[in-house]
Amino acid sequence: MQTPKSILLHLDGSARIAERVQVARHLAETFDAQVTGLYGAIAFLARYPWAGEGSAVAVAMMVEIDEEDRKAAKAAFLHASADSPRLKWSESKSDASSDFTRRAFYADLMILGQRNPDDPAAGELPADFVPTRHHRDPASGWTGA
Repeated sequence: MQTPKSILLHLDGSARIAERVQVARHLAETFDAQVTGLYGAIAFLARYPWAGEGSAVAVAMMVEIDEEDRKAAKAAFLHASADSPRLKWSESKSDASSDFTRRAFYADLMILGQRNPDDPAAGELPADFVPTRHHRDPASGWTGA
């Protein structure tokens, strides 16, 4: 098995960011790898498109909420990484969840959080982004979340 050299760490507003960072740091040290922490949540306006209808003020508020969520995730990541040279924060170039998906194709390993329906941040991701359970479609044989 080839050891991972690039690890993509998914970050969002969930309560278990610190645990994910600790796992990523341990793996990076074990495999002499680099971790890229990347915020990957759906924009508030994409989750609730009707909320901004007809109101520039509402849209501006939603953009501000997204920015505050991103900043909070970054602060949690930086705190939990404890200045490890193996972990770095990366800014999304576009839509955060789409950018994460694109970058996932280039990472040797990804660390994703498990969806917790009791966590207030559970709605930040598309339903199929982080699997909650597997099911089998008898017609196609496809197994997915």
